[in-house]
Amino acid sequence: MIKNNKIVLVAIALLIVTFSVKAQDKSIFKKEQFVKGSDTLQYRILYPEGFSQDSIYPLVLFLHGAGERGSDNESQLVHGADLFLKEENRKNFPAVVIFPQVPKDDYWANVDVDRESFPLKFDFHNTDEPTTSMRLTMDLLDQYTSEKYIDTTRLYVGGLSMGGMGTFEMISRKPETFAAAFAICGAADTSIAEKYREGFFIWVFHGL
Repeated sequence: MIKNNKIVLVAIALLIVTFSVKAQDKSIFKKEQFVKGSDTLQYRILYPEGFSQDSIYPLVLFLHGAGERGSDNESQLVHGADLFLKEENRKNFPAVVIFPQVPKDDYWANVDVDRESFPLKFDFHNTDEPTTSMRLTMDLLDQYTSEKYIDTTRLYVGGLSMGGMGTFEMISRKPETFAAAFAICGAADTSIAEKYREGFFIWVFHGL
């Protein structure tokens, strides 16, 4: 477990302090689209340096916050992307990294948000169908995990704010999929934890 989770532990620790890191060349993240029926999910993907389909890599899925929603396939890289572009991380922790983007009118988690209240009030619908963006992201993940170069025992998901909410929901909808997860400034109905598999490894960060 310790070895398998090394990449996510490093990611979590660095995410907390690296949002002000000097900007990297984000164009290295390849622009892609995932289309299913009439729905489209914009996403960016970073392959390891020296990528080879004959090698096996972990996969990290990062879910952005509400402020990065849109259709430009750019904004989702504002927070967190620089971490994965740092030379030492690419060298020491090669991984396939995916940053999907939620449209302005959608959300990761199935939740109603009362923005007129303070603090904000959330009404989660964990037992309902996933949002379009959540469903497409789970389908996208299934597509990549079918590739021989992805190590399905080392799949990680994490996110910030709205993405933290999405992280909590994602691991409840796919409890056997991920090796570990991290949520930063997220929220959830605590009953959702009943769906997590026993002994699941998750780091949760929140503060004022």
